[in-house]
Amino acid sequence: MDSPYVLFIAFEEFDNLGVRYVSSLLAENDFRVLITDIRRGKKKILEEIREFNPLIIGFSVIYQYFITSFRETAKFLRNNGIAAHFCAGGQYASLRPAELYQLIPEIDSVVRFEGEYTFLELAKSIRSGVSWKNIEGLAFRDDNRIMINPLRRPETDLDRFPYPLRPPLQEYALGKKFANLIAGRGCKNNCSFCNNTIYIIQSSLPARRLRTPENVAGEIEFLHRQKDCSVFLFDDDDFPVRAESGSTWIIDFCSELKRRKLYRRILWKINCRPDEIDHDIFMMMRNHGLFLVFLGIDDGTDEGLARLNKNMTARQSMNGIMILKKLRISFDYGFMLFQPSSDFNSVIRNIEFLENLCSDGSVPMKFLKIRPYFETRIEKELLREGRLKGKPGFRDYDFDDPSLNRYYEFLEELFGYWMTSPGGVTNAAFWARNYIAVFSHFYKRAGRFESLASDITEAIARSNNFMADTIKELAHIYMPGKNNGPDGTDLDHYREKVKTNHQIFLKQIADPVNQICRMAEMYMAYKSILY
Repeated sequence: MDSPYVLFIAFEEFDNLGVRYVSSLLAENDFRVLITDIRRGKKKILEEIREFNPLIIGFSVIYQYFITSFRETAKFLRNNGIAAHFCAGGQYASLRPAELYQLIPEIDSVVRFEGEYTFLELAKSIRSGVSWKNIEGLAFRDDNRIMINPLRRPETDLDRFPYPLRPPLQEYALGKKFANLIAGRGCKNNCSFCNNTIYIIQSSLPARRLRTPENVAGEIEFLHRQKDCSVFLFDDDDFPVRAESGSTWIIDFCSELKRRKLYRRILWKINCRPDEIDHDIFMMMRNHGLFLVFLGIDDGTDEGLARLNKNMTARQSMNGIMILKKLRISFDYGFMLFQPSSDFNSVIRNIEFLENLCSDGSVPMKFLKIRPYFETRIEKELLREGRLKGKPGFRDYDFDDPSLNRYYEFLEELFGYWMTSPGGVTNAAFWARNYIAVFSHFYKRAGRFESLASDITEAIARSNNFMADTIKELAHIYMPGKNNGPDGTDLDHYREKVKTNHQIFLKQIADPVNQICRMAEMYMAYKSILY
């Protein structure tokens, strides 16, 4: 008898490691696993389901802003005769199962919190035809009642899980493949815009669990030697960079990379807080392959950081950034210029911080508006103040100052494509920095390359300065009491100026990147002739 299929529907801009860890455990237990991206569309997903006839269809409901897509897909599948067991998982499903059942009534069960063992037991029960309604960690609907089973005891030894099931690896840059991975699970921070803390509290999970350095380095070695992978992107919210409480994790990890002769053959990226950056530790990490750090900067003022419960200062943040610049480690960052408490003064002060950060072209300028994610302190505050608007999956809020709403909306119109589109300046600049890093590590650097890298940096600096100047000019136009407000002529002028400069900066960045790509191709062709 053939092994049954399980099909997961997930958002997979990059590998969904939560789903892929569950999948690897299923594969070890004689299930065949398929993973399809929710963005493929309902009809293609239906075709795949009809072809493979899965026993269970899993919906990975991580992001609340994809609720509508999951709801429409589940309804479409049921209306087209799909009778498989529908099971949902992910943060939204775990924290709000009753709300999820109201939104997606087609769901049969919900796996709450970590799903490896719970989903495996569910799959085995359905395969064998026995009742699954007493499984720990499940929620389900019984008539009109939502039944919540006791939680499953969490796994404390993450090394016991097999490596996540992976699709064929894709190219990162210049012919080098990449993979996402984690060093551990959890986060000890308690930021007001994040729901990790409530997730950990409700799940009874430890705040932080780490795989052993040997286990992580072993996965890297396997992917490098067996899958020809050279770039590794850690997805941990807060990578264990601190040597605190006697921990030597990061030192032991780098030692493992060296022992396995990997550190000159790979690059890796992490996420961390800027106040966690220590010069000596990060120099060691750079010397063992660290090339990129995503920083949770979030705000450039002490008052703003306090409201976000970041427990750090703007000076500490900038000190960490300056260490990365000194060590020539590339970085990316998150920055929430617009927050529920924002006013024009806070926006201008934060833009000045971003100018100081980005004026040298080391990183493209960008910013966000805080989203009121479910079960966050910010969501609860907005709800209490009567400012939360929209349906589940589309929650938003207005600023107290109507002029700030209009200002934000116009900035979003002007710079939305610039900052968020794959074809925008911000994405082009970010990937240009990645191409520089990959070429610097894996290919022979020459004077021509250094000149091209300098051209890219200067173009990014010009684009950043243009954006900052435009944002500040518009703040003074929209600010109450400064002017009579913008008229149509003012706005058309800015629309045209941003559109024109976007194309100019895009070309100034893309042209040297294309030349670097050709240099890499020539180097690889020359190397293949020699060897």
